Amino acid sequence: MAIKKNDANTLSLDVNLYYFNKKIVIKNKEKTELILTVYNLTGQMIIKQPLKPDYNEVILDSKGIYLIKIIDTTGRSIIRKFFIK
Repeated sequence: MAIKKNDANTLSLDVNLYYFNKKIVIKNKEKTELILTVYNLTGQMIIKQPLKPDYNEVILDSKGIYLIKIIDTTGRSIIRKFFIK
């Protein structure tokens, strides 16, 4: 899914997220610092890590529903839901 929005409350990002082979793959084409945070549905933070420009992988091998949050240095963020079977 490509995310590219442009208003005051959302990020204007060129980021692709997809799930492949027990990994969430994030293609960060931005040149800015981004932070990835992954939560389970109980609200527990599972992963928090910086995103490198270009290609990033996060291993999620447990079944469930996860919320993926990407935030930039100004505090603006996007949130996407992933269902892993």
